[in-house]
Amino acid sequence: MTWYLRVEGVNLKHFVYDTNDLSTIRGGGLLLLDAMDDIRKHFGLDAISTGASSGLFTLRSVDAEGARHMRDRVTEYLDRDAKWRHATFVVDVLKDNDFNIAREGLLALNRWRQMRSPTLAVPSDQAATDACACDRVRPAAGPGRQARDSGQKNEGRISRSVSVRRGYGVDNKRRAFYAERAGIDEQDLPYFVNDFDELTKNTEVSGFWRAQASVALGEVGISVGFARIWANPLKIPPTPAANPLRKPETSVKT
Repeated sequence: MTWYLRVEGVNLKHFVYDTNDLSTIRGGGLLLLDAMDDIRKHFGLDAISTGASSGLFTLRSVDAEGARHMRDRVTEYLDRDAKWRHATFVVDVLKDNDFNIAREGLLALNRWRQMRSPTLAVPSDQAATDACACDRVRPAAGPGRQARDSGQKNEGRISRSVSVRRGYGVDNKRRAFYAERAGIDEQDLPYFVNDFDELTKNTEVSGFWRAQASVALGEVGISVGFARIWANPLKIPPTPAANPLRKPETSVKT
C-alpha cells in the first residue's frame, strides 16, 4: 500500500481576506501558494498535485511510524518558519491501495483536524497594548505604512502577520508571480495601487482600468445585495395588490 500526505492552508478569512490592503491580500494568497512548493523541496517529497493552498504528496518507502513522523516534521516546520507560522495549516497522512479512497479520506482528515484547531494562528506578541491598525484583531508589533503626502495620515502600528504578508505581496508585485506564473513582462504591467478605493479613483490609472474596476466592484455590490435579499426574503417590499373597486382604464383610439 502507498502512503499519502496532504497539506492544506485553511481559515483563509484570517490570513487572506482579513484586510482591505491589496498588498497584504496578495501576499497572503501567494504565501499559501508557495508553501506547497517549499514543502516539496525542503522534504524531497513526490508531489501529485500542488496549487492554491493545498498539496498532495506520495511518501516513499515508509511504514506507519515513518509516515506519522513525516507528518509531524512538516507540521513543526510550518509552525516555526518565519513566513508560514502566521497561517493555519492541517497536515495528515493515510495509506490505501485505491488513490481515490485515499484522497477523499485525506480530505476528511484535514477537515476534522481543522475543526479541532484554532482558526487563527495565535500571535506571540503578548506585550502589545494595542490592536493591529490593519486587521484590527492581532496585537500590533511594529510601525505600519507611512503617509506618502501631507494630506494622508500614517497607518499606525501593525501586526507581524500583516507585516510579513504585506512585504511578501510587495516583493512579488512585479517579480515572481507575473513573470514566473503568468508569463507577463514587467514592462507590460499596468499601474499598481494599494487598495480598492485607489483602484477606482487614482488619476494615474487609465480610464479603461478604472472602468473595469468600477464594473467589477459594482458586480460585487450587486451580488452582495442579492445575497442579502435572499437571506432576508421577508424584507422585500410586497407587490401592491390590485384594487377590485377601481374602474379599469380604457384607451380610446381616434
